[in-house]
Amino acid sequence: MIHLLGARLFVDHYPLQNTYSDCRVYSSVDDPGSQAFPYESIYSYISAGDTIVSYLPIAILIPLLSRIKVSYTLVALSSSSIYSKVFSNTPDSSAYQHFLIGESRLISIYANSLHLESLVILRCHMLYCYPRDKNISRIISFALKYRLIPLSSRSDGLRAPLHFSYLNNVICNIVNSRLPTNLYIWDLPGPQLLSHRDICLTVQAILQGHNIRVFLLPIPYLLVSILLKLSVIFPSSIRSILSMFLRQSENLVFTSFPMPSQCLPQSKSFYDYLDTDLQM
Repeated sequence: MIHLLGARLFVDHYPLQNTYSDCRVYSSVDDPGSQAFPYESIYSYISAGDTIVSYLPIAILIPLLSRIKVSYTLVALSSSSIYSKVFSNTPDSSAYQHFLIGESRLISIYANSLHLESLVILRCHMLYCYPRDKNISRIISFALKYRLIPLSSRSDGLRAPLHFSYLNNVICNIVNSRLPTNLYIWDLPGPQLLSHRDICLTVQAILQGHNIRVFLLPIPYLLVSILLKLSVIFPSSIRSILSMFLRQSENLVFTSFPMPSQCLPQSKSFYDYLDTDLQM
């Protein structure tokens, strides 16, 4: 059986249950109309040899693992922010340290546990599924509210947006491949490389295809750089926004630990994924 932790809103949109008949979803949200179960009920349903797929922050996941007393495989999500922010020591890097700390704690559990047989950590790039993410959805929400898409005048840095349905298919392939018992850490970029500017242009084109006219608002890169140097006088939220604009010139695609090709599914274009989201 596959046990899905913390993905009710996403899974309702792109159901992993469509792929697995033997699949159970768990959530912290008490919704009588939902088919999700409370997290605590996993101890009643999990059996030896089952797989847990966690979309939870690792800090929330770890306490749940401590009471599992049967053998299992775990697929957990981390973030490429480990590279782009923590390792790069950006001004807002402290807000993303929890990804690296969480990975280290999971690896320690794997090394010392009698029950965790295999651990797969996926460092996801720019995960999105409108309107439920904090990446592409923020661009769309701002555009819908103000009819503007602000971007740096230097926004040619590469991105690899990862749609939730593609992630689901990757996870299905991982489970089906029955990997040898081991620890795996893999970078998971989306299937299509785009500059940040191309992402914004695609959002603009899709919205205009839905009769919503929006405009690009270039912000001078030099101005952002100067403001960031003075950022000690700004709140952390402003520093984070300035860092975001500055990073639009950087390539944020990381493949130090590439995933095996047999785990990668067929894909659609970024345009098609996003346009499908907006039509739902």
